[in-house]
Amino acid sequence: MAARPSSGGRLHLGRAFFAIAIFSIASVSFLLFAAQYQSGSLCSLDSADYPFSSKDRTSGIKPHDASSQTSNLLSDNNDAQYEIPRQAFMIWKSQDLGKYAAQYQRNWLKNEPNLSTRIVMDEECRSLAAKYPNRTGLLQVYDNFPLNVMRADTCRLLVVYYYGGIYRDLDVDWVRPLSDWFMFNASSRIQIGAETSRDLCNWFFGATRYHPCLASVIDLIAERGRNVNTSDLHFVHWTTGPHTFTDGMRRCGAPPAFNRNDMAVKNILHVFGSINWKNVDKTYSSWTDARDAEVQKKMMEADTKKGNKPEKAKIILHKKTAETGSVFR
Repeated sequence: MAARPSSGGRLHLGRAFFAIAIFSIASVSFLLFAAQYQSGSLCSLDSADYPFSSKDRTSGIKPHDASSQTSNLLSDNNDAQYEIPRQAFMIWKSQDLGKYAAQYQRNWLKNEPNLSTRIVMDEECRSLAAKYPNRTGLLQVYDNFPLNVMRADTCRLLVVYYYGGIYRDLDVDWVRPLSDWFMFNASSRIQIGAETSRDLCNWFFGATRYHPCLASVIDLIAERGRNVNTSDLHFVHWTTGPHTFTDGMRRCGAPPAFNRNDMAVKNILHVFGSINWKNVDKTYSSWTDARDAEVQKKMMEADTKKGNKPEKAKIILHKKTAETGSVFR
């Protein structure tokens, strides 16, 4: 009579059969995955929802809402669709840039003849916000922003997200040829720089259309914009400005390609910055005045609720305290 296997032997035999079964299932799953990957059918969206080639589907760059973009897409065989378009955008209230911004624009046109430039105004900005996915609630947030500068901060991201290219502030002057330092064909498909030791620069950046890191920032703006605390002097910076730009980029994993010196004077020149425009030409009123007025309003309302006499001068002390250890645009 043959000896029956011991309980220990039966246990080892059972484990072996279990391992073989798991390996077989994994092998079949891998083969099915590979077949789908190769055919591009992993993405269940049709071309109207996802107007890119299978090469794009595996890149991780997925547009939130591209259903109206299919007619403008480049062909699958055109490598230009994987480069940052050679076009730049500015956000302004009219086509009249004013004395100083017009001079910087002339410098760019003269030294970068292959870089087209366009001014984007309020109506187009809002239409882009309306075009962004409804699930984010961006349009309502955009319309409810207390300051225009917050809409401008949002619009610059939407413009590059939907069109691809470079955004630059009105007071960014030309210094060096873009061909010497700006990588239109960067493998990351995005070019950003550092503004401070903590924050990235949101006054000059470039990316391809539908870049996920731009979507990351826009989504964060929609999230933070639902509850704007205008009693905090940093509310613009934190809701739509460099702080949110930086947090969104970091959440996406986009590292800066340029350091602070590159962005301030070496490659381009940020001439005035938002705060100093008003000291040069009244055409360019500083957003900080509107911000201070909003903070002052909230502080006076708080004093009234407490039964205290509103003190307009309180914002001066509040401002000095808030600016300690921080950098405003």
